[in-house]
Amino acid sequence: MRSHIPPARAGAGAISSVLTPTAASFDELAISFNGGKDCLVLLLLFLSSLGAPTIAPTSTVQSVYVMSSHPFAEVDDFVDACVRAYALDLHRYALPMRSAFATYLREHPKIKAVFVGTRRTDPHGEFLGHFDRTDHGWPDFMRVQPVIDWHYQEVWAVSVFFLAREVWMATRAPG
Repeated sequence: MRSHIPPARAGAGAISSVLTPTAASFDELAISFNGGKDCLVLLLLFLSSLGAPTIAPTSTVQSVYVMSSHPFAEVDDFVDACVRAYALDLHRYALPMRSAFATYLREHPKIKAVFVGTRRTDPHGEFLGHFDRTDHGWPDFMRVQPVIDWHYQEVWAVSVFFLAREVWMATRAPG
């Protein structure tokens, strides 16, 4: 796990810099979450940057899910479980990505930045950094990409560790 520490610190640093009082208020932020491994790591980094494993029930994390045209039931079940476990205020859109974000931002005009799980090896990720405004022709917002420099192995290591921890915790739960 030692090789995973530098990208984790950089990702957490990117999140923390947005969460400072002078950067943005919490209600100006959202997470793009589709239940995939990169988004799971993004969500875990975001929540850990808040200083608690889960958010208090009185506070929800604004989030957007751009659904695939043919979603797997298992993915939707996992997304639903994350909504409940991590107090996500998730809005689902079965639209192309550009239209989905345009609709989401029109419905949530306070949003200034969206955390996304883009990595450098993703299409169009090669020249991105931790912070990038959307490209011309897209709805305007700041993309925050804390996992941009994470490698496939690092994402899987954190995902597997998290899921193993969840299974272990479930076996220890009363009842």
